[in-house]
Amino acid sequence: METAQGKPPVETIRRIVAQRVADRDVRTVAREIGISPEVLRAFVAGSTPWGRTVNRLREWYQAQKSERPRTEIGSPPLGSLTMDVLRAAVHRAIEEHSLRAVASQVGLSPAGLRLVITREASPYSGTLRKLRDWYLREAGRRTPGDEATIRAAIDLLLGELPAGERGRTAQEMMDALRHGYQRAEIQPPAWFAKFPE
Repeated sequence: METAQGKPPVETIRRIVAQRVADRDVRTVAREIGISPEVLRAFVAGSTPWGRTVNRLREWYQAQKSERPRTEIGSPPLGSLTMDVLRAAVHRAIEEHSLRAVASQVGLSPAGLRLVITREASPYSGTLRKLRDWYLREAGRRTPGDEATIRAAIDLLLGELPAGERGRTAQEMMDALRHGYQRAEIQPPAWFAKFPE
C-alpha cells in the first residue's frame, strides 16, 4: 500500500523494520538503513522520524521490496507448530528463566523476541525457523512424548522432500521405528499409537 504520492506509509515501513529487527538485531538493521541504532529503536517504538531519516527508511524499504521475494508478515508456519504453540512455549521459558536468556537460546535479540511474542502477525521465515528449532531442542529435553513436538520434528526432517514423497517417507520412518521397538522387545511410547500404520 502506498500513499497518493507513491510513497509507502511510515507505519508500513515501521512494521517491516520491526520484523527485520526481530529477525536480526537493531545494530545490523540500523547499519543496513544508514541510521543510528538509537534512532532505529525510537522509530520501532513509535516515534516520528525527521525528514532525512524518513527518506533513508523509504529508500531501504524500496530496496527490500525490489530485492527479492520474501516470506512477509502473515505467512503461516510450516509443519505442525503454530505460532500460538511457539509463543506459549516462549512465555513459559521466559517465566522460568528470563527474556534475555531465552532470546539468546533462540538466536534473537531480547527486543526482537519481545516483538515476536507480542505481535499477532507471523514473523519472517528466518525468525520462524529459529523459533521452531529452539522449540524442538527444548521440547526434546523436556517433553519427548509430546505428539505435537514429534509431528513437528518429522515435518522438519521431511521438509526438503517434494510433497508427493513426504507421506511415503514418513510411513517408512514409522515402520522402521516400529520394527526397532519390536526387535528391542519394548513398548513404543504413547505418542506412537497416534500415528497410523
